[in-house]
Amino acid sequence: MNIYRINGVQSLDMPHMWKITLCMASILQSLIITFEILAFLIEKVRKRIDNKKPGVEGEKGSLSEHWQHKLLDKAAVVVACHSSLSPSHAHFLRAVLGGSTENDQCCFLSGEAVKCMFSGTLRRLVELLHMSSFEWARTSCSLLFCAEFDESIQMLDSSFLGKLEMARAALQVLEWGIFCLRTLDEDCRLVPCLLAALFIIDWECIMASEGALDVEFLGTDVDTGSPISGNVSFDHQQEWVIDKLAFGKELHAFRCGITSSFWGSLSACRRLQIGSILAQVLRFCIFETNGFGTNRTSALCCKWALDMLNIVCHDNNELQTILDQLLCEDRSWPLWVKPLHNDAKMPAVVQLQETPLASNEARHHNFVVFVDKLICSLGFSRVIGGFNTETVIFSEVVSTEPIPSSVSDSRAWLAAEVLCTWHWPGGSILTSFLPSLSKFAENLASPGDNIVFSILKLLLDGSLVSGTSCEWISFNAWTLSYDEVENIQDPFLRSLMSLLWTLIMKDKVWGECESLAILTHVLDKLYASTLVDRACLRILPYVLCVIIPRLLSESCISHEPCKDASLISLKEDLLHKNILSWLETALSFPPFACGETGPDVLEWIQVVISCFPLSVSGGMGELTVEFSNDVFFPEKTLLLNLFRRQQCGDDASLISSTASADDGTFSSLPVQMTLAKLTAVSIGYCWQEFAVGDWNFVLTQSLKWMKLLVLSMEEAAENIDDVAMKYTANKKSELILKELDAAIQALDSLQISICTTALVIYSVFSQLFEVEQACMNEVLQSSLHFKDEMMEGILRIFFATAVTEAIAGSLGEEASSIIALSRSPYRHFWELVAVSVRKSPCHVRIKAMQSMELWGLSKGPVSSLYAILFSPKPNSSLQLAAYSLLTTEPVCQLSIFKHKGSEGIVTTDEGTGMPHNFESTSEESYDLRDEVSCLIQQPAAQLLQMDLLSPDRINVFLAWALILSHLHSLPTSSSARETLIQYIQDFVTSTILDCIFQHIPLKVGSNNMKKKEAELPVEVSKAANSAKQAITSSSMLSSVESLWPIGSEQMASLAGSIYGLMIHVLPAYVRNWFTSLRDRSLSSAIEFFTKTWCSPTLLSDELSQVKEAVIADENFSVAVNKSSYEIIATYKKEETGMDLVIRLSSSYPLRPVDVECTRSLGISEVKQRKWLLSLSAFVRSQNGAIAEAIRIWKSNFDKEFQGVEECPICYSIIHTANHSLPRLACKTCKHKFHSACLYKWFSTSHKSTCPLCQTPF
Repeated sequence: MNIYRINGVQSLDMPHMWKITLCMASILQSLIITFEILAFLIEKVRKRIDNKKPGVEGEKGSLSEHWQHKLLDKAAVVVACHSSLSPSHAHFLRAVLGGSTENDQCCFLSGEAVKCMFSGTLRRLVELLHMSSFEWARTSCSLLFCAEFDESIQMLDSSFLGKLEMARAALQVLEWGIFCLRTLDEDCRLVPCLLAALFIIDWECIMASEGALDVEFLGTDVDTGSPISGNVSFDHQQEWVIDKLAFGKELHAFRCGITSSFWGSLSACRRLQIGSILAQVLRFCIFETNGFGTNRTSALCCKWALDMLNIVCHDNNELQTILDQLLCEDRSWPLWVKPLHNDAKMPAVVQLQETPLASNEARHHNFVVFVDKLICSLGFSRVIGGFNTETVIFSEVVSTEPIPSSVSDSRAWLAAEVLCTWHWPGGSILTSFLPSLSKFAENLASPGDNIVFSILKLLLDGSLVSGTSCEWISFNAWTLSYDEVENIQDPFLRSLMSLLWTLIMKDKVWGECESLAILTHVLDKLYASTLVDRACLRILPYVLCVIIPRLLSESCISHEPCKDASLISLKEDLLHKNILSWLETALSFPPFACGETGPDVLEWIQVVISCFPLSVSGGMGELTVEFSNDVFFPEKTLLLNLFRRQQCGDDASLISSTASADDGTFSSLPVQMTLAKLTAVSIGYCWQEFAVGDWNFVLTQSLKWMKLLVLSMEEAAENIDDVAMKYTANKKSELILKELDAAIQALDSLQISICTTALVIYSVFSQLFEVEQACMNEVLQSSLHFKDEMMEGILRIFFATAVTEAIAGSLGEEASSIIALSRSPYRHFWELVAVSVRKSPCHVRIKAMQSMELWGLSKGPVSSLYAILFSPKPNSSLQLAAYSLLTTEPVCQLSIFKHKGSEGIVTTDEGTGMPHNFESTSEESYDLRDEVSCLIQQPAAQLLQMDLLSPDRINVFLAWALILSHLHSLPTSSSARETLIQYIQDFVTSTILDCIFQHIPLKVGSNNMKKKEAELPVEVSKAANSAKQAITSSSMLSSVESLWPIGSEQMASLAGSIYGLMIHVLPAYVRNWFTSLRDRSLSSAIEFFTKTWCSPTLLSDELSQVKEAVIADENFSVAVNKSSYEIIATYKKEETGMDLVIRLSSSYPLRPVDVECTRSLGISEVKQRKWLLSLSAFVRSQNGAIAEAIRIWKSNFDKEFQGVEECPICYSIIHTANHSLPRLACKTCKHKFHSACLYKWFSTSHKSTCPLCQTPF
């Protein structure tokens, strides 16, 4: 027997020592100290091996292999597979296994024992994963079985908590021997499976923690993975969840703590095996997870994918290999484009899809959301391009690969698939994908051999296959935008147009060279055989309407100079020759009036129209139509000939005779639409050659097209009114909404498109009419009635849609929304209508409103305007038009007060400012309209709790804008003005001013108010300028015009203009609110804001009014001191006189006006005090101007000296409100009173006696 000395202690041969110790362990199994002894001995051996001297490697006992024994292997395996580990067991396994650190290379177990231990570890982890509540996690278990999986190891505990404890023990074993995994054979799949299991359980616990209170997680029996049985309490479930999440945190900490050197020590093969397993698991999670939320699932999976790729991929080739597996086909993915991985010439093919099943569509959308997030995180070049040009994700190896010139390794099919999907839960191609693609395209070389052009080819091929039924004629190419492109039904054509519009028109990434390359490719498709490709002929106008403006523009901007000289010649040679050829082909067909309007005629004429681009640009206030200047004279000549050829026939209405569907000819509306567009481009490019007959044809046809839509919309309004009247008594919401929807959908979309073109023609004509009057003298006389008739038709269309929404609004907000949403697809049409409505003259408005009155509908024109202004689904252009009509003649006189009877146009009284048929003695005549009063009289708490950008807050501000604008338009002395002011003071809370300063962050900017305007916060600066402008112009139109799109700056501007006009026309109202403020810091900031931006203009205006309005004579004079804001009025009458001094505060009107008399001549002190009190009350408590107060004060003097006594109640001769004299005399004491004062005395004293002698009056 060999004797060894360990630390000076003699011991037996170690293998024999293992036998003796293990025998003791078998005898004393219950004694924990046995394993402690073994652990102690093994650690001593480990220290000896670690401290061995050089040159003794061959000596027995100097290597860990010398200490291996079957009994030690068996003991370690039995302990490792126990359901739980005691401290002594843990100490033993740590000692015998080794590998807890990178430098710990001593393992006292054989390779088979290590493999068996880790096989048990994997089984424990898989058993726990199999208990998951998520289907994807349970499915992933099948990926973790391998040949080394030891089926002989039996689990002693099948309960959830038992398996959780076993998994925790397995994690401890793995933590102590992680570096021992490197000792296993290279072909052993146990290593990648075990490491992948760590990721999967970590991911499952993360998802569980985020959904710990979700029904899916807590609604599943974690013991069996089936629905919970009745004997499992919810409290027990929660305990299980808490225990599992605690284990998940331990596992996550361990996994994240694995060093990069460990991952780097693994071979590329093993890392790719791990990546392959995890890629499949991620796909399971994306496709199979339901009820957790698409965005939540995709965000988690993207985060996990990035983590996994960062660990397992050390270069771009490895990254692309894993991405290929992650993005490969599935039964529901992809739907539109199928990749061909083994075909370099054709990387993908189009696959026609019938309507997908709902489940497949949901799975597809889930994966697209994941792909979109992955592209945002990794970059377009990695995911789509297949190479790396951005910041690398790899922690150690930086890729320096150049951008490839070949597209064989790219994923053009993936980009095409995402583009065809268009939108998905929480996003669309517009939000992230197209911007990323555009940025990527900027860095690429020529378009003939790059990835983006490959995407374009795929989409074009798909359009040719599936887009043969699309009609360009109904497509609005003149105001091309994403909204217009989205209306295209075919997914391939829609994607193609969005890609072209983004790269060529919006971002201008592609210029002349790229456009010519695209044209060449499309023409190759068109003339691929002896016959013209009909599908390509239908697609051609879509492509031309994008690339022709770029080719015909004077300055084509390209990101790189064109290197192919042949492409340059195409612009003058190929392009213009083809345009001439297409014009000649269109001229070869008979005119529309002949009735032979087969598909060929319309398709070729549509191609011609697309070659002559129009651009309708501008905002809500003004729209302009622009044309290209780079069109040759022969092309213009042929275009004019084509236009004149279509004028043949007795009447263009002959077109309707071609509406036979059986003989293969097109219906009337497509023909008229084609003729309308041809007319528009002919005016734009050939108007200088137009004869009088051409102009007559244009004007006549435009009116016909307009009137057709007018009749259709008025008929729809009548039908909806019938529906509303039908269900007034018995409201059945479902039936109402169904009939409303049917009535509004009866409008033909192509008819609206025709009218849109007619409006463009009208805009072009008006534009030429204003600029080129000298060249159009012969047309001027005949065009005057045309402009009025067109404008009246536009107004009737506007009132028709407005009254339709007003009628539907009486049935509820949902009904109103149906009408409002029906306008959404025709945004450009309503923009054109709104712009024309705002420009309409007063006499045409009156005529249109009178025409509307003849309909006899349940709602009138004013109600319809409010329905548009306060629509639940607002259209900004129409809102601005409605606001403009409500604040201008002739509607402004009817827009605020209720009017008995008709809402039509009535004449108004110049003195009162009210309609003639208003009963001035009736208080009911002055009631505000419900649309306004319900908004401005909302409770204070409700106003303050509104979201600052909510539609409700916007509507309140617009209502106040209407009120203030109307108030300013009324004469100063009108009874309507006094009534409206009194109504606001009595019934309307001043909380609106608190709301105004919610949008003006004065507290934030109060310390900086003394700085320059450019240094102020943006909202404060916007509000300050708007307030100043509103005071100067007495209008808020500019702020309302700039309100859309709604934002914090726009709302601040509107708030500032409301405040400015309010302190101008309601100074006392604002002063009372300001005085009631208790927040001193806020009041100081408001006062400084007012003093800086509002008061100077107001003071200047008040002082100017005093100088201009107050007329001096021999007895009366006024002196104004602008520097001290002081007014001195002097009244002299022989030996009697008085000086009145009025001092205005620098923060006027927030601070009260000081009024005093500096001298008095011949006026009693009592009477002087009475007059001063009356004057002070008028200036401070009411909303009268200073000039008006001085006039009243002068009138008191005049009446005093005429023998007229003052009213004993108000101590004034002239009543401050109605300017009447005391006329009601007491029969006993003979004192005279103002009627208004006496009425107030009776009301407050509850007596009807004389205030002086108490005699019954």
